[in-house]
Amino acid sequence: MEAKKSVRKSPKGERRREDIVRSATRLFSRYGYERVRIADIAKEVGISDAGVLYHFPTKEALFTAIVDLRERDYRLDMADADSVREMLDRSIESVQQAATHPDLLRLRVTLTGIDVVEDTPVRGRLARNFALMLPPAEKRIRKGIAAGEIRADVDPQHAALTMYAINEGVRSQWVLASSLHYEMSYVRTYADGVNMLYRGIAERPLPSRIDVDSIE
Repeated sequence: MEAKKSVRKSPKGERRREDIVRSATRLFSRYGYERVRIADIAKEVGISDAGVLYHFPTKEALFTAIVDLRERDYRLDMADADSVREMLDRSIESVQQAATHPDLLRLRVTLTGIDVVEDTPVRGRLARNFALMLPPAEKRIRKGIAAGEIRADVDPQHAALTMYAINEGVRSQWVLASSLHYEMSYVRTYADGVNMLYRGIAERPLPSRIDVDSIE
């Protein structure tokens, strides 16, 4: 039986796909899923509706691809973090990566609300992703307690929830500050927040490998 040949996408096709994703992200973050049409995205990119649909057969497929991209950028790899300090340092690095895509950040703030109240292709997905991310953080904090890094009276779930809540809150405030033309560093504010959390729960705090003062 003859093996199927893999279809390679051309560099030009990849660039066009990236243009579509970038423009759609900007529009979805500003106007929401329901109000944005394929025609709006095509106009933003400078191509026909058919040009968009060639890469993404439906608006739903495009929106889902964007959400998957955003969640992939933020997903924390905590499985092999050897301390709570390292876990928090990795979370800061993840936020640094996310900050390079401001339109995705704005979309993420929008998604936090519509995931609960609006009928979109990703309804419930963020909640499911969060349910997958929380247990590894709790587990790492429990190990930190056992190792003497974290105080014995700390509730692992509460501490893990606080870490994620800091990010949600700082991200929302960053979007609001940007809309009002205030200067605010998303990464620096998040780093300050989780470092304060760490100092509050640590029994024997470990040094961070991230120089917070160098973060803009």
